[in-house]
Amino acid sequence: MSVQTRVEQALLLAHQQSRRSEQSKQRLIGMVSHELRTPLTAILGFADVLTNDQQLNAEQSEYVRDIQSAGSHLLNVITNLLDLTKLQFGDARKTEIDVVSVTVRASSNNR
Repeated sequence: MSVQTRVEQALLLAHQQSRRSEQSKQRLIGMVSHELRTPLTAILGFADVLTNDQQLNAEQSEYVRDIQSAGSHLLNVITNLLDLTKLQFGDARKTEIDVVSVTVRASSNNR
């Protein structure tokens, strides 16, 4: 077997391993995203129910608004992460990302 043939085989093997690794990463991010979104959606749903509760005092209502705000922000971060991952792995079927808000949030978090 020639050196060139061995190098080509090694490159092919490395490429195949790289593709499997990338596919595994994509599956993992998809699963993690789902595992985060499901309970977060439930939390946001309960917070929405609480906003209509007339028995809450002003402080409790503010807590509910904080839950909604933080939860919505986290859901947007998770969604943007998943969308960026789809773009990275070439699954960009009509994927839209609010790049401006991601950039603004990232720069404000680094201060």
